[in-house]
This record gives sequence, structure tokens and C-alpha cells, in this order.
Amino acid sequence: MSRLPNLTHRYLAVFAIASAATIGGQVLVHAAQARQLGHYALIARWSRERLASERLAGAATLLEQTPVGSAARDGARRTLAAAAAELRDEGTHDTPAALATAPAGVADEVRARFDSLVPVRVRLLADAAALGADAPDAALGHRIVAGQLTLARLLAAARRDVLAGSEAEISALRVQEIALVLAMLAALAVGAVAVVRPASRHADSLVAEVVASREQLARAYATTSHEREFATSLVASVSDGIYAFDDDQRVTEWNPSMERWTGVERRDALGRRLDDFDAEIDWGEHGKPYERAIGGEPTHVHECRGRASRDAEWRFFDAVCVPVRSSDGRIAGGLCTIRDVTERVATVARVVSSEARFRAMFDQAAIGITFIDDDGIIHAVNPAFERLVGWSAAELIGRRASEFSPPEDAIITRGPVAELRAGRRDSVTVEKRFVHREGAQIWCSLTISRFRTNHDDAVTLVGMCYDVTARKELETRLSHQAFHDPLTGLANRARLLDRIHHTLAAPDRLPSNVAIIYVDLDDFKKVNDSLGHAAGDTLLRAVAERLLNATRGSDTVARLGGDEFAILLENVRSDDDVLVVADRVVRAMRAPVTIDGKEIFVGASVGVARGGVGDETERPTADVLLRNADVAMYRAKGAGKGRHVMYERGMQEAALERLELEAALRTAVSGMPTGDELLLHFQPIVELDGERVVGVEALVRWAHPQLGVLPPARFVPLAEETGLIVPLGRWVLREACRHGAGWVGGRRSLDRMRSLTLTVNVSPLQLRDPGFVDDVRDALRDSGFPPHLLLLELTETVFLQEDEGTLETLRALKALGARLAIDDFGTGYASLNYLQQFPLDVLKIDRRFIDAMCRGGSEAALARTIIALGDSLALRTVAEGVARPQQQEQLRALGCEYGQGFLFAHPVPPEEITRMLNEGIGHGAEAA
Repeated sequence: MSRLPNLTHRYLAVFAIASAATIGGQVLVHAAQARQLGHYALIARWSRERLASERLAGAATLLEQTPVGSAARDGARRTLAAAAAELRDEGTHDTPAALATAPAGVADEVRARFDSLVPVRVRLLADAAALGADAPDAALGHRIVAGQLTLARLLAAARRDVLAGSEAEISALRVQEIALVLAMLAALAVGAVAVVRPASRHADSLVAEVVASREQLARAYATTSHEREFATSLVASVSDGIYAFDDDQRVTEWNPSMERWTGVERRDALGRRLDDFDAEIDWGEHGKPYERAIGGEPTHVHECRGRASRDAEWRFFDAVCVPVRSSDGRIAGGLCTIRDVTERVATVARVVSSEARFRAMFDQAAIGITFIDDDGIIHAVNPAFERLVGWSAAELIGRRASEFSPPEDAIITRGPVAELRAGRRDSVTVEKRFVHREGAQIWCSLTISRFRTNHDDAVTLVGMCYDVTARKELETRLSHQAFHDPLTGLANRARLLDRIHHTLAAPDRLPSNVAIIYVDLDDFKKVNDSLGHAAGDTLLRAVAERLLNATRGSDTVARLGGDEFAILLENVRSDDDVLVVADRVVRAMRAPVTIDGKEIFVGASVGVARGGVGDETERPTADVLLRNADVAMYRAKGAGKGRHVMYERGMQEAALERLELEAALRTAVSGMPTGDELLLHFQPIVELDGERVVGVEALVRWAHPQLGVLPPARFVPLAEETGLIVPLGRWVLREACRHGAGWVGGRRSLDRMRSLTLTVNVSPLQLRDPGFVDDVRDALRDSGFPPHLLLLELTETVFLQEDEGTLETLRALKALGARLAIDDFGTGYASLNYLQQFPLDVLKIDRRFIDAMCRGGSEAALARTIIALGDSLALRTVAEGVARPQQQEQLRALGCEYGQGFLFAHPVPPEEITRMLNEGIGHGAEAA
């Protein structure tokens, strides 16, 4: 028991010693744990600072590669600012914390590391701020990347120093741990279990915390390694070539892009001097950028030309080379980034070439081109547009395009331009006017198109125009010609029909409010034949002017063709309104017209028709109105000419009869070779002294199937109007020559045979027919009739034309041997000088002069003058229409040799002429 207190005291002493050792060890462990936590916090802060610097470098690289002015650049700028702020925050409290928690053995090294970190971080933040502000220094991005790499290297070195000191403290802590365990074991061996067991549990807890701290440190190390691998992968994955070199210009880093460009693998490139490569690069006048980087000068080379080897093709590059400094600020080497910009250079060249071609096309284009914005403001014009409007580009740019067009033309482009801007159409073409600087209006074909651009360009529309004034004027002339008569300037038939149609279609106008006046000149053909077509044209122009003066300003006066005119009257209230105008027209036409010093008298036959008055049962049409007026006009002409007639019911039947007569005549003429309907009668021409037959005149008759035998006056004028006179006259000529050849061959007396002449009437239309001379030649040849016995009888109007074509035809007829006679001599308008110009043989005195001889007066004197004129010119004279013996005696007394008429014989069939030639003739009564 005596030893118990000692043992107790010993155990208590041992326990006290173990407790003191445990407490001391716990204090040491807690201190080491606190320092480890500080180390881990410091390492984590450095990791965050390194991540922030890498994000800063990434944002700087992204910002440098983003085009200026794009929306993505603003996002890259914000990312750069956020990374810079994070780096600034992480580095603000590093130095005090590092000095407070650094292991004792490495405190000096940590202080030195931080002394070198501060200027690198400051430069990095300053370069980032400058890059974010779009500083013009092209090397900022590369300096930021280089600064980040330097900062990462310094942080890694500091982390190694801290980890090394931490490992030393952990080793010392392990020794203390072993000693403490041994002390506790010894204490437990001699001490109370109650003291040892708690101490052991506490020690286990401390060991667990140390292990956890080591695991945390391992995770931090793994994070740092991942970040380094990420940076390495980033450098390896970029398309730009990146290589680093030391202060001896030997390659220390060589990314895959450099391998692809140069064909040199990384393992072969590392350690080689830059000048040992085969690449040929034109660095320009400032020399090699890596040499300047070694000298501390960042270099940016723009679009330098180079190739990886002498066998490779030349390409273009942008190069940025920056110096890399060690922790003490000494230049340790450099970093160079090379970007292949060959495609960009080629694209720029193509763009420049395209722009040059566009500018040449724009400046040299024959059409006017202008660029316009949404407000219609002109932004550019080419020289052709300047010439078009007479204003210079300086005077046009900045003004609205609408200022150079008449205000009323604005509506032409308003709608199409709205559709263009709404995207519903890509282009439109309109025709509008521009006003030249000198005031002239120019018609242009204007094509407006949307102008597409990827830039914020104000120009949205491009207009291309060319002058179509000449075409518009031609269209106007053609339109005027299409609806107007070129001779008189009046509306033509098409225009008149269009006006009648629109007038009748007006919903507020009754058919009876519309009337047509149809005007046909009387004896106009005689003027044309006697004075020539030039005089006829002059007469038609005079008639047009008189019609305009005789009508109201609202009336439409038109020339339908030839000598036919029509007048459209609107807003007619009664027949009197129409008849007043018709009466003015008739009276206006009665006044003489002076042409070439001669007074010409022509009248007009006028037909009037009102809508709703006539045979039509429905609303009248333009054709119906014109037809009715035409029918009334023919009724006026048949009633004695020079008057007007209002259309009435039943007149159409007469017009239809005339149409039927024309159709039947066409049928008869088409059947002439068979001679079924057309036949010839002949009237003898005798000597006034002995009444001997010296000739016959062929006169055509028409044996109409229903109307019987019709005289020439009934159908020859119709044949003249329809042109059927040419084939009809050809048949008459051939048939007359055939009968004449029989009579001449059958005559008993050769002398009398030689004096027998065959007279055939020739229409002016026949004489103007190009084949008429051939028709005469063929008739003579086929019949065998002697040419010198053929007498072609022409009207006086044929000779009064005095044109070369007529004279040539007459000469050709004379060359055939035929003779020429003038029918109805003395009724024409022209002078008698043509008797000396044309090759004439016979003058036939008109029957009106023969009828007037017994009454005396001027016409009787004229008959005597004609006979005396024939004698003086050695021309035979034949008196027409001799019906009484007194006329025969007077003609014989005046010296007229020959005559024809009912006094001697009526026109008779060919067989009767044969009898007369053999037996002679009696007076007309006996012949009848």
C-alpha cells in the first residue's frame, strides 16, 4: 500500500506527462492544421487566380478574333471585363494571406514569388483594359496570352514552394505523432486506462483530419493539372499556328497548326533555332518579328507573304510576336501566333476587283442608275443619270427623287415601291416622266429593285432607267395614226366606232340622244380624174376644215375613207337638232373651193340617222347607226345630190336591194366566159352626109335573171365602185373584137371594110390597171381584128390627170396601132392644151351640146368651137345623141362628119349589125 501512493503519484506523473505531451501535441497539431488550411486556401486562391487569368486570356483571344462592330464583340468585351474583375479581386488579398500562412521554411520564397506576381498581374490587367477599350495596339491579345502564361508559371512555382513546405511540416508532424503515440503507449502502459483511451481517440481524430487535409490537397493538385491540360488543349486546338521560343531563338513550344503549315513535327521542331527552318517569309522592312520580340518589342505583321518551303505555294499570314519575360522581368523568350489569311486576301482582292468592275459598269452604263433610301433620298447616281436629267451628282445627292418628276407621276411609283419595301416583290418596272434641268419632260422606263446588303446601309432601293421618249412619241404618233386620218387629221373609222360605242354604252344616255351624219361628196371622182389626186387631197382637207367649222365643238368628225365623212352628235334632243347641223354641212359644201387658181364646185349628199329610230328592235350598235346613215345618204344621192335625208323605216330594204344587185353582178361577172347574163349591143356610127355605117360602138347589157335586161346606167356605176369594171371591161373588149373580126371579114367591099371602126369604152380604172395594154394586145391577137380599126373611147377626165403613167399607157396603146377617142368632150374642168400632148384621134361631142344647138346660146357656140378645134387639129369629130333631123343638118353645116344616135339606130344585137352592114340602115324610127 506504501507503494500505492508512489505508484499513484508515478502514474499521476506519467499521466501528467502524457497529458502534457498530448496537450502539447494537440496544440502543435491544431497549429499545423491551421497552417495546412491556410495553405489549401492559398493554393485554392491561386487556382482561382489562374483560372481567372486563363478566362481573361480566352476572352482576349475571342475579342481579338471578333470583327469590330458586330454584336458578338460586345459580349466578348463583357466577358473580358468580368474576367479582369475576377482576377483583380482574387489578387487583392493574396500578399498578406500568403505571408501569414506560408510555411516558415518557404516564407522568403513565397514573398519573392509575390513580388514577381504583382507586376505581371498589373500588366495583364492593364493590357486587358486596353484591349477592352479597342486600343489600336494589335499585339495586346498576344501580350495578354503571354502574361497569362507567365502568371500561370509563377503561380505554379509558388504552389510548388507551398506544397514543399507543407510536406515538410507534415513530415515533422508525423515524427511528433510517433513520439506522442509512444509517449501515450508508455503512459497507457503505466497510466490509467481512462486517460490513455481518450488520448488515443483524440489522436485518431487528428490523424483523420490530417488525411482529409492531404486528400483536399490532392484534389487541388488535380484541379490545377486539369487546368493546365485545358490550356494545353486550347493551344493545340486553335487553327492559328502558335510557337514559343527561348532567348536563344530555339523553339520551346510548337502546336499542331504549326505542324500542318510547316510539315515539321513537334518533336523535330523543339530545340531548333528559328532561322534553321526552310520557310521563306517576306517579313517586310522591319525585319523578323521574333528577333524584335527578343529585343522586347511586340510586333504585328499584316498580310505578309510566305511559304513553308521552296516547294510549297505562297500564302499570306498575319503574325503577332510578343516577348515572354521570366519572373524577374528578364526576357526569357517569345511567343508567336501566325494566322493563315490567304482566303481573306483573295476575298478582299475579289471584292476590290468586283467593286472596280461594278464602279466601271456603274460609271460607264448607258442607262441611268440611282441608289435611294427608304425616305426616297438619292445617295448616288451615275453619269448616265446626270446626263438624263441635266443635273450633276452633287446637285442630285441628298434630294428626293420625286423632286425630278411631275407631281402627278408620283402615284405611278408609290404603290410598287410600297410592295418592294414590304418584301412582296423583288423588282418593278414602270414608265414615268423626269423633268430635265432645262424644263423638258423625258419619258423613262424605270426598273426599281430592292437593294440587299449585310451591312447597316441606308440604301434600300436601286433604280435603273433609260430614255424612252422617242418610243413614247412614236407610240403617240402610231396611236394617233391608228385613230386618225393622216390626210385630214380627223378621226378615222376605228376612232369613230369606238366613240359611238362608248356613247351608246353610257348609262345616263338614251339611244335617241345619239345621231350620225353621213357625208359623201358629189362628183368627187370627177375632180380626182380631171385635176389629179393632189388636187383631190387638197379638196378633202378643205372639206374636213368646213365640217369642223359647221359642227359643234363636242361633235366627233371622222373621215371614213375616200370622200366619205361621218359626224357623231351627242346629247341630241330632237330631229331638229340633227337637221340643223346637217343643213349647215350641206350649205358649207356648196361653196366653191379654189385649187391651183381654179374654182371647184362639189356638193355633198348627207344621210342622218338617230339611235332608236329605224328598223332595229334592240339597243342600236355603232355599225347599225353607221349603216342607217349610209342608207339615208344613198337615198339623198339618188334624190338629186346636194341635200340631206333623215333615215326612215324601209330605207334599209333599198340598200339591201343594192347589195343584192352587187352580189348578182359579181356572179354575172364571174360567169362571163359562158356569156349567160352579160351580152353586147352595138350602136352604129354613120356619115352625116350619106348615112353610111363607118363604125360601131360596143355597149354592154346585163340580162338579170329577175329584173330583165338592164342598161349600163343601172350597173356600170356599181361596177366602177366595186372594181368589177376591170374584169367586165376586159370581157367587153374581147367580145367586141371577136364580133368586129367577123364583120370585117364578111364585108363585101374592101374599101368599106377598111373604114369600119370598132369603138370600145374604157374606164379610168382599166387605164390605171397595169395589165390593160396586155389585155388589148391579147384581144387583138386572139380575135384577129385589125388594130388600126380599134377605137378606145376614154373620158376627158383621164387626159386631165397629165401624169406620166397615163401618158406611157396611151403611147403603148398607140404603139399597138389602136386609136384613141375622147368621150363627152367639153365637160371637163381643165384647159384644152392636153389635145396637143396626148396622141388623140377622135373627139366625141357630148349630147348636151347637141341638144342645145337648136336652142342657140353658149352651148351651141361651144359645139361649133369643138368642131372647128377638131378640124384645126386634124381630129375626127363624132356627135353623140343625134335624135332629130334638124340636129343632123346643123352638124353637117358646121362641118361635123360623123354622128350616132337614135335618129340612125338604137343599140342592137350583133346579128342586127350584120344586117345593117350588108343592107344599110334607115332612120331611127324605122330601125326601132
